[in-house]
Amino acid sequence: LWAEGVVRQASLFGEHLELHRRIECEVGGTEIHLTDRVVNAGFQPASHMMLFHVNLGFPLIGAGARLVVDHDSAQPRGDFDMDDWQRFDAPSPGFVEEVVEIIPAVDDTGRALATVVNAAEDLAFYEYYDAALLPYLFLWRMFGQGTYVVGLEPSTNSTSGRHDARANGELCMLAPGEERTYDIILGAASGPEAVAAHLRRHQT
Repeated sequence: LWAEGVVRQASLFGEHLELHRRIECEVGGTEIHLTDRVVNAGFQPASHMMLFHVNLGFPLIGAGARLVVDHDSAQPRGDFDMDDWQRFDAPSPGFVEEVVEIIPAVDDTGRALATVVNAAEDLAFYEYYDAALLPYLFLWRMFGQGTYVVGLEPSTNSTSGRHDARANGELCMLAPGEERTYDIILGAASGPEAVAAHLRRHQT
């Protein structure tokens, strides 16, 4: 099964970008393949940043659920306790959202694998993608009562924003007609045996 669509971002005297998105999966399979092709359809160079905001909730997210990701670094955005940052807590009143900026490690193909698994280890969700194009991974933790969610967000740039990226020479510029393609696999594993088999991918 597949679906395709185009979203245009354009303004007078500004950028003219097109996002060509294809979503596909095999019937009966456990993975969704997302392919995004970003095209500069204008006549001037255009800056480009990309972030995939994937939200996860109950029943995957609960007390004792955790993030499994091989990483080179993990830094807080803001001032909060980073102890046991990969393990998730139950909902609590007055919780203030937290973001961890991660540089994931890559496999032999240059791709990163990030998995969220529930406490019983019988349900898991994962993202598998090209880390050369999406070198950053943000973990958004929001464990509030009534607003209980985790975001797992591959990104082209750090949380510092466009101005910082430009100043550091990290801002992607697309020439007229130039394009950039991202492909991400979003997958699930259900049942203890399937989850255990998937988690072994993090050990190879």
